[in-house]
Amino acid sequence: MMQIRRLDPDEWESFRGWYQARGDDLPPSDMAPLQSGYVAEDERGPVGVGFLILTNSKMALMEFMQTDHNRSEIDQARALTRLAHFIEDTAQKLGFRVILGFVPEDHDTLARFYFRQGAVRAKKLMRLFYKGLRGED
Repeated sequence: MMQIRRLDPDEWESFRGWYQARGDDLPPSDMAPLQSGYVAEDERGPVGVGFLILTNSKMALMEFMQTDHNRSEIDQARALTRLAHFIEDTAQKLGFRVILGFVPEDHDTLARFYFRQGAVRAKKLMRLFYKGLRGED
C-alpha cells in the first residue's frame, strides 16, 4: 500500500538519479522547501517525491514532483496520485484556495489526473495547471 511521509532532508541527494534519468537536475536543496517535502513509498521503498511550496497569498505551489523511473508505470502513477491528493489536502487545511503546479513533459499522468478533475491548462507548452481547492477557479 502506498503511504505518504515527510521527506527527511538527509535523503535529498538520494533522489538525484530520479531527476537525472528524466534529463533534469536535482533542484538545489535551498530551492526546495525540505520541511514540506513528501515521499510516497510502498513496502519496497520510495516511489515518488513532491513538494508543497507555501506563499503569502491564497495560492500554494505543488512542485518538483518526480518518480523512480525503475518502478512500473502503475507504481509511478499511484505515487503521483497519492502525493497530489496529500499535497492538495495539506494546502487546503492550511487555508489555501488554489494549487498551482508545473508538470514535467514526461509526467503527463499528473496533468491528465488534474485535467479530469476540472483543472485548467494555463499555458499549453509548459504543462502548467491550476485548480481551485474549494470549488473556486
